[in-house]
Amino acid sequence: MAHWTVVGGEQTGGLVVRQGVELSSAKLKERLETGARVAQVELQGERLRFRRLEGHGPETGWVSLKLKEKPLLLPAASLPQAVTSVSELFGGRLEVECLELPKHLRVRVATISDIHVDQKANMEWFQKHLPRKAPDDFNVLLLPGDVSDDPVIFKEAMKMLIESFDVVCYTPGNHDLWLRKSGDCSDSLAKLRQLRRLCEGEESELRGRVRFSPLELKTEQRSLLLLPLLSFYTSDWDQEPDLPWCPQQQKQMLAWMDFRTMKWPELGSSGDSRKICFGPEGTKGLSELFAEMNEPVLEQVAQIQPSTVLSFSHYLPRQELFPEKRFLLDSSLHKVSGSLKLEGQIRRVKPDVHVFGHTHLTVDMVLDGQRYVQWALGTPREQAAMSRAVADSGMLILYDSMAEPCVAPVQETFWGQYFSAGKRDPSQICPAPFVRKYFGQMFKELELPYDDDFFQTTPNPGPPIETYEGLFEPRWRF
Repeated sequence: MAHWTVVGGEQTGGLVVRQGVELSSAKLKERLETGARVAQVELQGERLRFRRLEGHGPETGWVSLKLKEKPLLLPAASLPQAVTSVSELFGGRLEVECLELPKHLRVRVATISDIHVDQKANMEWFQKHLPRKAPDDFNVLLLPGDVSDDPVIFKEAMKMLIESFDVVCYTPGNHDLWLRKSGDCSDSLAKLRQLRRLCEGEESELRGRVRFSPLELKTEQRSLLLLPLLSFYTSDWDQEPDLPWCPQQQKQMLAWMDFRTMKWPELGSSGDSRKICFGPEGTKGLSELFAEMNEPVLEQVAQIQPSTVLSFSHYLPRQELFPEKRFLLDSSLHKVSGSLKLEGQIRRVKPDVHVFGHTHLTVDMVLDGQRYVQWALGTPREQAAMSRAVADSGMLILYDSMAEPCVAPVQETFWGQYFSAGKRDPSQICPAPFVRKYFGQMFKELELPYDDDFFQTTPNPGPPIETYEGLFEPRWRF
């Protein structure tokens, strides 16, 4: 039985499905989404009767193979050669949109990442910290990914956020692109397209309020560019030595969920520049593919001269923004966290601040003249430790048009202090005490070098910050 993949309908929410072979037959209420995979039941000329295998849409029905000369479905085997447009893979071009605002409005831009609202406690956290709308305020949220892998929960979270924010600027994280349910999208790029339609589709109630595309906010006095940068990780980003005592189970990355819950389309043969490698042996190709989608936007940005630029991505641009491997419960995370292409694009834009997420740490620092911020909520357990600054104080207001200067000062953070002091040393291999304790429980036969007393003689961030009370100005928080 032949299998087909839906490649058309990206601008209309999918393909029209009819009950019969005739174009005059009754139209089904639900469309067959772009990226869905179907089995051929019957073929009459350019009309296909299908049975849905993957993705969303009717279980069966009739669709057209072409619209004029544009293919709407392609045999699964021919898809790699047929898909040549990067924008087609991502659901269409991203373009800078401009919004003119009345001069009396106070514009504030806050940020938080990795909100994981699948967890009930995180939804409750937002109920306590969401700002109230005021007539003279225009509030924006920068959301660098990891909302939920469930589209229903994702949509409910966005509806909650736009009740408090005039605009939510979003870019997807890895959790958002997971495929864990029966009937889910055919691959993770199809999931990305689904989320984009959910936010920007013509009939979406989120349209205009949740944005994938860059947004320029203009008043008579100032202009502000909010620039999402699509990204994905590459194992080549990890340029630091592995720990000699790293257990084999971690080297094999058996615990990394992405390798079990994400799928990617076949885009080329071996030797093709778009060939994707994804797995414990190494991840390559995706970082370049996502970065390619940003290029037309960066050309537009080069023609704009905004007063302030805030860019954001889900993944890390620099390895210096992540603790050395001896501080991590799983040192292999360095191979699934950052993008070299992303850092190059940031340096071209030269934003006032670049915001990122993914690693669930709190960081605010300047590195080689560029300010980087991670303001992650993380899981309820992490909020008592690595993301305490966020859990205790709230969302970070990065920009306030009524303040002078309008960009918030660098905030005090545990890891930001350590990195800024220049203490980071990837050549050190003595594990942190909490890592030693964890490995003693999980890998009892593993011999770890040195001891906790020796650790204190090595560069380290010192004791955790027990409370952030008094360490920040409340006017820079929601």
